[in-house]
Amino acid sequence: MEAFARWKAARDPKGILAKPIIGQWVMKRIAPKRMDAWYDLSVGKREKIPPFCRCAEGSFQHGALWSLASAYRIYMDPEVDLGCAKQPALAIWGQADRSHPETNAERSKFLADNVQYVSLEGVGHFPELEVPTKIYELIKDFLSGGTP
Repeated sequence: MEAFARWKAARDPKGILAKPIIGQWVMKRIAPKRMDAWYDLSVGKREKIPPFCRCAEGSFQHGALWSLASAYRIYMDPEVDLGCAKQPALAIWGQADRSHPETNAERSKFLADNVQYVSLEGVGHFPELEVPTKIYELIKDFLSGGTP
């Protein structure tokens, strides 16, 4: 929670995105304008940025939103205790994701009692979009009881 709080404070120092309704409205307005910069920070392979932006732009035109403002509300609420998952979990971290501190990668080990953690070099925030075949193999191995 501490790492998330530091990350949030750096991105929303005035607490605007955490305000109900206002945060969602602001996010809807700024997301399309910030998309290039955010993908540049979070995607491992730069050639994927233009297609990701086109996909996101099309989604926004059809009413999609980035729910970051809602996440700020829920995850920062001390009354909300998400607890740890009881079932085995697979955590996949893209090492090229510069949008989150690297310490957050290690924190994923605390999401459940039994976490298999995989860190991928050259992959960013969207491993399932950047290297879908690799992610499929990791998930298939995990579900069959193997070690990814």
